[in-house]
Amino acid sequence: MSQVKVVAYKGNVVNPTKNPDVAWVRVEQEVESIVNGWLQSSTRGALIMGKPEQLESKFRENQVLTGKIVVRETLTPRYDGQSPKINPATGEILTKGGEPIYRNTMFTPNMNDQDELIEHDREEVAVSSAQQNVSMAIA
Repeated sequence: MSQVKVVAYKGNVVNPTKNPDVAWVRVEQEVESIVNGWLQSSTRGALIMGKPEQLESKFRENQVLTGKIVVRETLTPRYDGQSPKINPATGEILTKGGEPIYRNTMFTPNMNDQDELIEHDREEVAVSSAQQNVSMAIA
């Protein structure tokens, strides 16, 4: 598992919100997973929220944190205006029992914490061009 690092956003480690008492810090982690038999690399990102003065005293750019970034899928949005998960090939909203699925990421110091994914109603989701090319070459 790769390291979780604090990254600056537009040159700032601590970033304001509309509420002056709340700010956020972005963290990122490179992860590898096997999806449909294919090894895939991706960058996961998450926000750590808090009071600006607390975040400023605890975090600096490129700081390595002990923990990991996990995915939490839910059937309710985490915030107003959150877009549901979509099939990148068709633009269709992914659902479970007809309800939209929402994808959230979060930092956790618990290395044993696992992703919580919801199996969607539709079977076919976009296949990468590399997977399609290999499938055609084998046929």
